[in-house]
Amino acid sequence: MRILDPEADASDRTGMGASAWKDEYSCDCVRLDREHQKVLISLAGLCKTIDGTMNISEQYSILQQLMKVKPSSDGLAILQLVDEVEKERDSVRSTLGSAVGDQKIMLDVTSAFDETKLRQLAKIIIKLLSITIRQTFNVLADEEDLINKYKIPHAHKKMHQTQHAVFVRKVQKIALQISKATHEHGKQVPTHFSQRIIQLYSGWLVDHVSKVDRELSTLLIGKAPESELEADNIMTENYLIVPHSYTNFLDSDNASIQDRNLFEKMKGVLKLQKQNN
Repeated sequence: MRILDPEADASDRTGMGASAWKDEYSCDCVRLDREHQKVLISLAGLCKTIDGTMNISEQYSILQQLMKVKPSSDGLAILQLVDEVEKERDSVRSTLGSAVGDQKIMLDVTSAFDETKLRQLAKIIIKLLSITIRQTFNVLADEEDLINKYKIPHAHKKMHQTQHAVFVRKVQKIALQISKATHEHGKQVPTHFSQRIIQLYSGWLVDHVSKVDRELSTLLIGKAPESELEADNIMTENYLIVPHSYTNFLDSDNASIQDRNLFEKMKGVLKLQKQNN
């Protein structure tokens, strides 16, 4: 019989689940693994601001340590924004006379926010959504750059980029839905969005990262210098780098006018400035 651990059980119920980094997601490529972990930490910050019951203590602690060693504007912004939201939630808990200690972790008081607090929370959610989406796009773009640079076989390239384009469309769709929800004045962004986006990224990790990206890592060995595969990918934190796969899709006859308009809309609402490829 499994020994019950209340803290562990609470973490299982309210944590990031399959979208939290696990060793099984490793591609055996330091560069890709670091990029994927970076996206998941940003995702955790986003989900925590949407749903106050989320337990992201592990991701928060990792990010704190990373920022001590190698600070970045994105990482510092995530910590500051999450702290700001949690400070407001703690203030409301105190006002409501909520229970203290571990029990308060399970209590989401966001529904008790007044309209001013909800407007500020909406702005923070948009900022974290923007960071998460930009990082996601940029990571996929980096993988495709490696594929092209080291002339990875066409069969893998086609499969890899097709999956990227499909994933990007799904990410774009939910990003616009969350953005729309932030404009419902006086209303909390529905907490179910955190679970929906967790499910989306969990599918990416299980079906793509642990399989297709791992295959890419194997194909890169012997082609790319080991130093490049172990180095941090230096990407700007100011611009959106669109993967070639999605640019090609938008330029193709397969993309509708609506597809192109939705992409432009996403860039606008998230204030994402595209970098010329």
